[in-house]
Amino acid sequence: MLTPLPMATAATCGGKAAALATLLAAGLPVPDGVVLPFSAQSAALGAAESAGVLRRELTAALTAMGDPPVAVRSSAAHEDTAEASAAGQYESVLGVRGTAAVEAAVRRCWAAASRAQVAEYWRDLTGDPLAAPEIAVIIQRMVAADASGVMFTPMAAGAPTRIEASWGLGPA
Repeated sequence: MLTPLPMATAATCGGKAAALATLLAAGLPVPDGVVLPFSAQSAALGAAESAGVLRRELTAALTAMGDPPVAVRSSAAHEDTAEASAAGQYESVLGVRGTAAVEAAVRRCWAAASRAQVAEYWRDLTGDPLAAPEIAVIIQRMVAADASGVMFTPMAAGAPTRIEASWGLGPA
């Protein structure tokens, strides 16, 4: 059910996970992790047996990483594309430790796709609300950061690049 982060593709794991895989392939430092692909949500929510498989795989992945605190991050099908960033529309849960807490954070990420603000974002951008965005979930080793942020690159030539940042792990 889990996909190693270097193997993530936009088609199965969303734009954010695919971008991290691209950075890894380029030899850049990216915290290790795994991805629950789009297919994991329906499987885990559909059958108790699949939920048990997910729990065992999460436990094994966390153990392989040394059981560190992790960031549990959404990666949507229509996120981080040339058409839309969708930054801040979904969910990230930071400093999560242990299988049960990671499972709860994963469910929060999945639930975020149903928020009214997500439908409004897509309606404002495209004229059509995205009814049920596919959500993959990245589970990645936490980084002790002094600052965090996001950079928005312009879609239109000559438009300014925007950077939002904050001290610590807080939302930028």
